[in-house]
Amino acid sequence: MLDTRGLASGTRSVRLRIIERLLVHKFAGHPLDLRKLQPQDIRRFVAEQMELRNTINNAVTINAALRGYLRWRSTCSDSVQALLGVIASPAN
Repeated sequence: MLDTRGLASGTRSVRLRIIERLLVHKFAGHPLDLRKLQPQDIRRFVAEQMELRNTINNAVTINAALRGYLRWRSTCSDSVQALLGVIASPAN
């Protein structure tokens, strides 16, 4: 994230925590298998995170973290197009 996107340490840390919450939420106690991550899992995760803190800034942060992670997974040959398609850009 630093070398390719130039993200500051704090930004990287926040994004990693968001991705960690998503993966723990879906795969807690089970091996990580991205093929089992479904669009409804992404929608549910975003909705739950927004219930905790319903602000535009939080929505932008969550969406940026998810998009960045899924784009990276696509470079690892994971099929994530359907997952990327459910991440909507929040209105201002």
